[in-house]
Amino acid sequence: SEGHSDLIDWFWVVVQIMSAEDRAKLLHFATGSSRLPAGGFAAMTPRFNISVEGHEIEHLPQAHTCGNQLVLPAYTTFEMLQEKMNIALSNDEGFGFA
Repeated sequence: SEGHSDLIDWFWVVVQIMSAEDRAKLLHFATGSSRLPAGGFAAMTPRFNISVEGHEIEHLPQAHTCGNQLVLPAYTTFEMLQEKMNIALSNDEGFGFA
């Protein structure tokens, strides 16, 4: 998203330091699937994308799984992004069946 290059860079740093389990949770959170297609991110349809919307930095990230879109509030620090991502991923229950 334009004007938010620091936030997008921070996001990819957060992804790099995540465990494999947390990366699978992130993928599930953003796409509805915990596995990539055989061709990886490049084969995703629609393509995975990140948008930055709103300045309500107390809000958690959101996702539009049908569009493989992760929506981040305009967090102002790396630590804030990391904390909010951790909360969102640890509470992602989706529509699973018991």
